[in-house]
Amino acid sequence: MFAFRIWTYYSYVLAHHFNYHYTGFVGNIYRSPNSSESDDSKLYEVINYVNEKLYGIKLIVGDFNFRNTDWNKWTTDTGREAKFLSCLRNNFMTQSF
Repeated sequence: MFAFRIWTYYSYVLAHHFNYHYTGFVGNIYRSPNSSESDDSKLYEVINYVNEKLYGIKLIVGDFNFRNTDWNKWTTDTGREAKFLSCLRNNFMTQSF
């Protein structure tokens, strides 16, 4: 197992691969509730990067602070949160809590 960091202006993403063949990935992200739309775009870039460039099982945990999302129905009343849901859907990711 080895660790690496993906640095963005937005935040660190701490990640661990389970072996050198990229069979697993665990990342941790914190999004401040005061994040700007530019910060959110960088978050989507990180999620897209993980989905496109890393192979195997992917687990991203953290606090994204999108509080107006109905996770049972995958709906929201705000445009910013709708973009987050769209990013997750486009990357075939789900929410567990």
